Amino acid sequence: MNGVIRQVHRWTSVLFTLAVAAIFAGMAIGEPPEWQYYTPLPFLFVLLPTGIWMFVLPYLRR
Repeated sequence: MNGVIRQVHRWTSVLFTLAVAAIFAGMAIGEPPEWQYYTPLPFLFVLLPTGIWMFVLPYLRR
């Protein structure tokens, strides 16, 4: 289970980074549409619980 959580966290962080890079690329071209600023949010909602789990896991093993 921990391996799956790590993989989900890793790939979601890649997608989050690409979404943020797309926002900055859109800003270089011109003013991006308003919805583009919200594209990283679903990735953050996945990164938050998986990151907390990986942070707390060493303390739970003790």
